[in-house]
Formats: sequence, structure tokens, C-alpha cells
Amino acid sequence: PMLALGPGDVSFGIQSDWTHTDIFAIARSRDRAGSHHVVLCHDIIPILFPEWYSDHDVATFTRYYDKAFAAADRVVFTSRRTLEDAQAHCARIGVSMRDTAVVPLGSDPFVSRGRPAPLPAGLEPGRFAMFVSTIEPRKNHLLLLNIWRELARELGPRTPCLVIVGVRGWDNENVVDMLERCPTIAPHVIETSHL
Repeated sequence: PMLALGPGDVSFGIQSDWTHTDIFAIARSRDRAGSHHVVLCHDIIPILFPEWYSDHDVATFTRYYDKAFAAADRVVFTSRRTLEDAQAHCARIGVSMRDTAVVPLGSDPFVSRGRPAPLPAGLEPGRFAMFVSTIEPRKNHLLLLNIWRELARELGPRTPCLVIVGVRGWDNENVVDMLERCPTIAPHVIETSHL
């Protein structure tokens, strides 16, 4: 059964709700109740690069976001780039978003602005790069690891550390193989997840 919303209530669509949420029903319920609906949008990659997805996923994703961008009271984006991508897409299809906000991942308005937390063992300030992303083909970890292999060949022990933060996703065998078996990058790459 549909959740009964009331005036002043705020519903929030997050993560992969495009796969299982009827945005049209949410919009109708919101309008009847006088409530508000906020949508979180990480990216619109299935719209921008449909070749990385099944036709069904592209159609479902596009249908959801075309409606969500038009209907949501606010769309929260995790980066300015994604906001710009969505604005360009909306301009192409003749849709206007009511209100938007950019809230980068990891934002916490309640964190003290005092001294930063210490780095994990083995990392030096200014001597590492961090890549946060699920390990899957569209994120191009393989290119990054190949670049790090060339850096390691050129710089040897002076190579900065690459910290890969993210779970292992789908179709990533070549990346996992390189992470686990390449002795050139092993001393210079840290993989971690579930932080």
C-alpha cells in the first residue's frame, strides 16, 4: 500500500529508486496531500552514456528522471557537474526543475571544523590520490591503474599512493586481476571499501 502523506510531509527518493519506484504515483499522492517530494540524483550516466547499460535500464532510468526532474519539489545533486548535466538534459526535453541543491558526498554539517582527522597509516599529506567509486567498467579503474603502473615504472619508490575506495561491482575481472596480481602497482595502491 502507498504511504499516506499529509500536508507538510516530505518524502525523499534516494539511491536506486528509479528501479522500483513509481514516480508518477508519488507525484499524484504528493499533489493530493499537499506534501513535498525531494529526489537525490547521483548522476545521469544512463542518459549520457546509454551504451554502458541495457536498453531496459536506460528506458526505465530516463522515464523516471524525466518525470522526477519535472515533478520533484527539490532535486539534490552530489556534484555541480551532475547538476549541469541534468540542467542540459532538462533543456533538451523542455523540462524545468523547481529547485535544486548540490550536497557533495561525505558532507556533514555537524562535523567540527577543528583539526582534520589523522590519515591512515602509510599515507602522507600531499602524497596520495583518492578515487571513490564502485569498481565497475563505466568508472574506468583500468585506465587509472595503467597510469599508476607507468608512474611506478618512472618514479619507483617516489610514486604517490593511489587509494581506491569502493566496493567491487559488476564486470570488473580485469581490474581485480590487476589489483591482486600486478607487482608494479602493489606497493602504491590501497583498495578499501565499506568505510
